[in-house]
Amino acid sequence: MPKFEIKSILNKELTRSLHIRAETINEDARTVEMSVSSEEPYERWFGTEILSHKKSSIRLGRFKDGAAFRAEHDGDQIGIIEKVWLDAKEKKMRIKVRFSKATQTAKEYFQDIVDGIRRNVSIRYIVHDMLLEKTGDNGDTYRVTDWEPIHAAVVSDPADATVGVGRSKEDNPIIIPLDPNSNLT
Repeated sequence: MPKFEIKSILNKELTRSLHIRAETINEDARTVEMSVSSEEPYERWFGTEILSHKKSSIRLGRFKDGAAFRAEHDGDQIGIIEKVWLDAKEKKMRIKVRFSKATQTAKEYFQDIVDGIRRNVSIRYIVHDMLLEKTGDNGDTYRVTDWEPIHAAVVSDPADATVGVGRSKEDNPIIIPLDPNSNLT
């Protein structure tokens, strides 16, 4: 097998999946808070991938500007990302999603989340840069040091079960402000 070259995946879209829990669901406002990414190692075809959660590593422009929340990655938009923040202590990105009232699909997905039926979410992102962190007998480990989330989606099968709605959230997380001039925390 030829040696993997980092440049072969740069600027290509990848996905990671997560788990939703019900603690942060507001049925009246039709909102849900969840973690959508972590530094949990993930096995890819080229080796182990770790998404860096340093403030300088994530291009949050799309998420700060109301990125789509979808029914599956290629499905309809069923909501909007209203808020995004980084949890420094847990090294996770968290979002607040507001579901649409206008479509039957959005209503069905929201109700399934409230009922605990649909519990998994996934994030689609572009890798702009990554570094070989270590080489070992079990394969190489790469740290993604520049990446851009595109959208989040409700999915059937999670890849990263360490994140989702309310997942491992402590009462007093350390929050990294995204922009000192922003009202987002």
